[in-house]
Amino acid sequence: MKDGIKGKTGPWRSRANVRTGVKNQRKTQKRDTALLKEAVLMAIVVILLILSMVTASRIKDVVKEISTYREEIKALNREGKKLQGEIARLSNKKRLQKIGRSLGLHPPKDSQIVHMK
Repeated sequence: MKDGIKGKTGPWRSRANVRTGVKNQRKTQKRDTALLKEAVLMAIVVILLILSMVTASRIKDVVKEISTYREEIKALNREGKKLQGEIARLSNKKRLQKIGRSLGLHPPKDSQIVHMK
């Protein structure tokens, strides 16, 4: 019976065994806390990696979009210059006079001009 009373199990533990158990429990808690910290850090690293990949992909898309807009701007500028040339050609005074004469138009006579005050 002495062994049962002084054994490691049951409510009759010795003080040395209780201290050892508390020390082991503290070590386990420290180890669990360290493992938890490592797991949280790994999760943060994974999240940051995913975010950086998403950001890189979005940047790539935006760069492609900007390039498309630049090409569109160049095409619109070329078309604008072409249209300005066409406007200059179509609004040429000599050309308009020639078209007017072919349609039977002529400059107004002095009697046709009315001056307003």
